[in-house]
Amino acid sequence: MTPNVMGVMNSMGVTVDSAEDLASVTALECFKTADLNQDGKLSVTEFKNWFYAPRHDPSFLFSPVRKLLQ
Repeated sequence: MTPNVMGVMNSMGVTVDSAEDLASVTALECFKTADLNQDGKLSVTEFKNWFYAPRHDPSFLFSPVRKLLQ
């Protein structure tokens, strides 16, 4: 957990104090974004669609994971 990572997350309004916090926020964001049918479950297909989304896909562009990878 670097100061840069914490800064990026904080600039997006997400407070993280540890690697565990970052993992939790990332997992929740993944589920929220990828659960296309909003059934509270993430299918393998939904996850793959989210993970392999084109870089111009708005749901991927605004995810915390995308911001950290830039």
